[in-house]
Amino acid sequence: MAQILVISERTDVPRFIRRALAGEGHRTTVLTHIREAMDHIRAHGPDLVLIDRLASGFDCFEALLTIKAHFSLLPALIYVMHRADAARRLKIAVNQALKERQHRLEVHTPC
Repeated sequence: MAQILVISERTDVPRFIRRALAGEGHRTTVLTHIREAMDHIRAHGPDLVLIDRLASGFDCFEALLTIKAHFSLLPALIYVMHRADAARRLKIAVNQALKERQHRLEVHTPC
């Protein structure tokens, strides 16, 4: 299905996300620094980026602005995992973002 980049320095949450999204058929890559993430985006063109709101090693909003400044059509979401139903909510958000991306690609593709 989709290639998803997760930016987080925490180990427990990305592991949880990887398991949750693998069940949906998505593949995830986890990176800890925005510079690594930017290089990865250039090289591999993921379908979606998830940015950890609770990471302490970087400012998630600055990371989002940096990504969007260089890759304006790439969907990027900031996430917070702290609820029991987080996996279900994350799956819904990811699937919605991927649908919107597909629609934008269809609209921007010349006939």
